[in-house]
Amino acid sequence: MTTVMIEDFVKNVDDEKKEIYYITGKTSLAMLKSSPALERFKAKGIDVLILNEEVDTIIFPMVTDYKEYKLISVADAKFEESEEDKKAVEEVAKTFEGLAKTFKETLGEAVKSVETTNELTDSPVAIKVDKEDPAFMMAQMMKQMGQGGDTPEPAPILMINPKHDLIKKLNESSDTNLIEDAAHVLLDQAKLFDGQELSDTADFISRLNRIITKAV
Repeated sequence: MTTVMIEDFVKNVDDEKKEIYYITGKTSLAMLKSSPALERFKAKGIDVLILNEEVDTIIFPMVTDYKEYKLISVADAKFEESEEDKKAVEEVAKTFEGLAKTFKETLGEAVKSVETTNELTDSPVAIKVDKEDPAFMMAQMMKQMGQGGDTPEPAPILMINPKHDLIKKLNESSDTNLIEDAAHVLLDQAKLFDGQELSDTADFISRLNRIITKAV
């Protein structure tokens, strides 16, 4: 991992968009560097500031500019898509509607929704928060008031990668138990990459062992 001064970092920033993308998290730099949230940036050859100091998670969300550049979290970055690309995404989503519905039914209130995404290249799943969700806005407000400790985080959106072999095989599988175990394990996997602790590690291990047993 290379440490870089922001003055040097901006030399490689697109002169037209003038947007600096960053990711923060209370986890190791290695975990952040491998985050599924960075995959679409890697695919486009875009550098991202990776910040894992606790102070960064507090300060950066409140700072929107650096000189003439906009500071944008990777979760909020938007790239233009052609109409053809949008239609292709919609067609793929239809193919995975059944799996997405099963995942949602299995996970219940642990997720707000399950959606296909074209933002992932290597990972089967990732999670993101709906920032328009009133629960998210309330949690953020309480944190800013220094009272966020007891405010529950809103359920995340689970994004599935229809290009990943694991998701393709689950979509073709008729093994309900396998699909249900996979839904839980994949959500836990996404949480770990997001720097979260698992609420039930024993359950995660049991489900993972059952999946491995079927695969060998």
